[in-house]
Amino acid sequence: MKQRKIKIAFRNLDDFIAKTKDSLKTLKKDIDKKGVIFFDSPQSFRTFFNSQKIEILSILANKAPASLYELASLLDRDYPAVYRDCQALLALDFIELKETQDNNKNIKRPVLKGNYSLIEVHLPTTAYKIDLAIEA
Repeated sequence: MKQRKIKIAFRNLDDFIAKTKDSLKTLKKDIDKKGVIFFDSPQSFRTFFNSQKIEILSILANKAPASLYELASLLDRDYPAVYRDCQALLALDFIELKETQDNNKNIKRPVLKGNYSLIEVHLPTTAYKIDLAIEA
């Protein structure tokens, strides 16, 4: 069985603006490929992807919890913290929240967007500058 994957790539702001301008000039509808999530630097990727978010994605792929509350229980974490992490993953299209009804209650069920089972990280081909100078 073929593994479905989501790719993570890096693009700085200048590259993003140039690609957007080119797309507008040629009237392309699709600026970026589906299944690719861009970060502006490896540092922002590391900041975003902490171990808790990776654990959330793993639980969603392997256990399929019926709600955010069940997800928090499986992770043995407080619901508000899990909710915040899920909102961050939702904002970048890693997951989606499917609303269902159970005894007249709205339940949000977290699922992987695209049903992928592998995250592939493409390291940048251009160097990213990090200014370590301390301003006086």
